[in-house]
Amino acid sequence: MNIIILSNAITPHQVPLCDSLKEIPNVTVLFIETQDIDKTTLPVGWRNISKRDYVISYASFISNRTAYDQLILAADVVVFGSAPVQYVQHRLEAGKLTFLYSERIYKNWKECLKMPLHYIKFRKMFGKYGNLHLLCASAFAASDYSKLGLFKGKAYKWGYFTETDLDLPSLNKRFKSPLKILWCSRFIEWKHPELAVKLAKRLRDSGYTFMLDMIGEGDKLQETIRYVEENDLGGFVRFLGTMPNKQVHEQMQLHDIFLFTSDKGEGWGAVANEAMANGCVIVGSDEIGAIPYLVTHRGNGIIFKSKNEDLLYKVVVELLQDVSLCQSLSYNAVATMREIWSPRNAASSLIELSNSIIKNSKNPILAGPCSKA
Repeated sequence: MNIIILSNAITPHQVPLCDSLKEIPNVTVLFIETQDIDKTTLPVGWRNISKRDYVISYASFISNRTAYDQLILAADVVVFGSAPVQYVQHRLEAGKLTFLYSERIYKNWKECLKMPLHYIKFRKMFGKYGNLHLLCASAFAASDYSKLGLFKGKAYKWGYFTETDLDLPSLNKRFKSPLKILWCSRFIEWKHPELAVKLAKRLRDSGYTFMLDMIGEGDKLQETIRYVEENDLGGFVRFLGTMPNKQVHEQMQLHDIFLFTSDKGEGWGAVANEAMANGCVIVGSDEIGAIPYLVTHRGNGIIFKSKNEDLLYKVVVELLQDVSLCQSLSYNAVATMREIWSPRNAASSLIELSNSIIKNSKNPILAGPCSKA
């Protein structure tokens, strides 16, 4: 099977899937970059991944456009994300299997105001093609598109897929008092760093022992630091700055609980994959795109109602008081990421789903990537 993926640029969160597809016998994969991005402005790790032999740079794509257009038309499966629909137009008109992968459309009220325009625009672009299906890189994508009358019965769970090198026996050394809590994101409004430090104050005032470490930078960093200083939380909250992704993973393996406090502005949130794969007990907001797909409440993590400080406090207190629950959630989180939401399972599931659509047979995937959204 020949698979082509089109998107603006290859990222570290797409590489594991592509590597896994490449490992499957009789499967070839190409990742075509559709945007001219100055790679020197990217982190070093991002620059190196574009050197993989299946990655077609934007410059190569444009200079050999006719040849690649023919490959896109001839491929068994094409997946396109942040790429102009014109690149797959001939393929769509030819009735060949094509997937759009997308996060949710409506992340805020301003986007919702565009719904009448989207109804016309998106239905014109996508509505007439029975061969076009949706890979949902958000638990809310299928619902958003269904509001426009699109992809009903043709939407499947998807996302981003990350690797881990966690040593499983190391989980036995976790969850010793005081428990260590990690928050890792940009310090911006819709990531809600204030929820983490307000939680810390409430836990401190209630007499709990813990340590909260915060990784990242952003517009709200200084405001968050001031809150910690004004409330004398220096013995409970530390700011670790920014660090490479590998070091973030190492920090995850040194912590017990991961706070993910974003609201619906978080389209997917691959840090959820990474935290779970590295053995953290994730406490995630219900508006984050990845959380309803990855997390079963009290099964492999904890879900709280977005921006609800009381519920966040309640569930974290329960974790601080119940080490056995933490251990159970941690093991189950790692198992979920290794067995279900892994790059290898996503790759094989995409092949199975594609074959079932091509053969007009029932989707064999019942859970995880490529199951019904």
